[in-house]
This record gives sequence, C-alpha cells and structure tokens, in this order.
Amino acid sequence: MRNPVLDAWGDYDRDDPYPLFAQVQADGPVHEVTLADGHRAWLIVRHEEARAALNHAGLSKDMHAALARDGAVVAEGLPGPAFARHMLSVDPPDHTRLRRLASAAFSRPRIAALRPRVQAIVDGLLDDLEARGEVVVDLVRGFAFPLPFTVISELLGVPEQDRDGWGPGSPRCSHRHRRPSRRPRPWRLRRTSCGT
Repeated sequence: MRNPVLDAWGDYDRDDPYPLFAQVQADGPVHEVTLADGHRAWLIVRHEEARAALNHAGLSKDMHAALARDGAVVAEGLPGPAFARHMLSVDPPDHTRLRRLASAAFSRPRIAALRPRVQAIVDGLLDDLEARGEVVVDLVRGFAFPLPFTVISELLGVPEQDRDGWGPGSPRCSHRHRRPSRRPRPWRLRRTSCGT
C-alpha cells in the first residue's frame, strides 16, 4: 500500500521526521512523490540507487534542461534558472569543468590548513551554547547552521558585518566569533572515528 505522505512530500513533522524517513526507506529505495508545488518527482532513499541515478546519462539535475521540457518546472525555494548554473545543478561536461576549477580549494593541504580556524569557530559556537545556560539547545540554530555558514563566509571573504542579512531570515544565524575559552568541557566535540 502506498504511503499517503508521498502524495504531499515535504508536508511532514519537521521536528521529528526520522520515523517517517525510516518507514519510507523500508518500503523501498525509489518512490514517486508529489512535491508541495504539485510537481511530480522521484525520491531516492538508498545510497546504491542514488549513485546509480546520479551516474545515469538519461537523468539530469540541470534546471535549464528541465525548463526546456516544461517551462512550469521551477524548484520550490530556488531563485530561478538565472542562478542555477553552479556545480551542484549542472550535468557533465559543465559539472566536470566547474569541479576541476574548485578542486584546488578543497585539496588535502588546503583543508588541513583550515583546521585551526574551523576548530576556533567550533569552540566559539560551543562556548556560546554553554553561556546560554540552557538545558535544551537548538543545535541547528546554535551550531549546525552557523558553523558551515561562518566557514563558507570566511572562505568567500564576506566581511563579518555583511553576514547578518544572509541565512534563513535571521541575523541570529550568523556567528560573531570570539576568542574560544580553553577550559575543558565534558561535551567537547572530538574526532573519534577518523583515526587521527
């Protein structure tokens, strides 16, 4: 029997979607869904099938290709096709060319050089959470969003004072880095499974 949530994909409990995700994955690896805007799409929920789809020549993630077929297709929340020519939304050979251009910025030596700064940002964010004194914290708002947002902003050279207008509608999402404290805390993030 088809799960009715697939007919309104995206209209589920966002605070705890994991039981639903587990059920959908248990029901099978690929599902046809209806998005909030009424368009049909395919939901792929297992790694092997996702890899196969991403490597299949007959499938495309290029918005321009989709628009050529049906001008009404514009993904919900995207600014439109004028901004859809980036590495994550084009097919080869454009994807290959853009990936090659970006790969130097993500080389092992470059990433290793970023480690001290990223650790300082992590420490500052954890200090902020601890300073609030709350028993329950919103890890997305207080850590999971501001960490990549701050690192990417710094990589792109966005001045700290210009970051407040970015993010999901709130200046509170940007992190103003302070010097991290060096006092130990029992919940400090550690790399435990990478062998380093």
